[in-house]
Parts: sequence; structure tokens; C-alpha cells
Amino acid sequence: EAVGTDLGKKFVLVMDKDNKPAYRAVELGPKIEGLRIVRNGLAKDDTIVVKGLQRVRPGQPVDPEVTPMASADTL
Repeated sequence: EAVGTDLGKKFVLVMDKDNKPAYRAVELGPKIEGLRIVRNGLAKDDTIVVKGLQRVRPGQPVDPEVTPMASADTL
């Protein structure tokens, strides 16, 4: 749900310190246990939009609801 496609390129929306989403190009790997591996483009502490991708606009402030994800150690 978090990965979008624009002209054949994959991206996610990453939240900045002001809770404004911004496009971030990503390189994807395989899907494991329902989760997509991101090989390149994200940092460990990045917060990404995982639901409502169609309703969120880059640069438009949002009120995020943070949902913790499993760490790489638990997958």
C-alpha cells in the first residue's frame, strides 16, 4: 500500500519534521511475508505514509497516526 508508481518509477511518501509528506524514489526487492523489501532510497528512521496514499499530497501538512512496524531482526 505504501509504494506508488509514477511514470514507471517506484516511490514512497516520507514525512518531514513538519509532518509534510515528500516523494522519495525507492528501489524495491522481493516481497517476503507480505512485506516489500526496499533495497535503496530509505533511511532506518524514515517515517512513510502507508495508508491513504491517494489522499495525501506532497507538501500538504497531515496529522499522522504512527503504526510501529516489525524490525528486520524479527522477520
